[in-house]
Amino acid sequence: LAYAYDYESALGSVAPLDEWLRATLVAPPRPEFARRFRVVRGEQYVRALRSDRSHMRRDDGSYVAPPPRHACVSPPDAGTNLMEAFVDMDAPRDVGVGTVLDERAFVRWCTAPRHA
Repeated sequence: LAYAYDYESALGSVAPLDEWLRATLVAPPRPEFARRFRVVRGEQYVRALRSDRSHMRRDDGSYVAPPPRHACVSPPDAGTNLMEAFVDMDAPRDVGVGTVLDERAFVRWCTAPRHA
């Protein structure tokens, strides 16, 4: 059984993938709001994600909202903030972290049989 981890879902932060797909992708959005998804292998996600929370700050350095209590995400070889690489859906598919898929390709990826 596969699960979706979505911390903004009304289903809760962890839900069975098939249930999440049915509940989340209900009505197609207008073309200018077409859904895109970044698919990242777990090992790559853990190795590559870095966030110094700069995306959460105003120009004066104050936070837009209170930051999470946990420490910033920073692997041992931490370099620059890569949060933008994770949220930029306009980059070509083979650039950045993981792969960006449109909604149809994402559903195919989610429902494809997996082999161990």
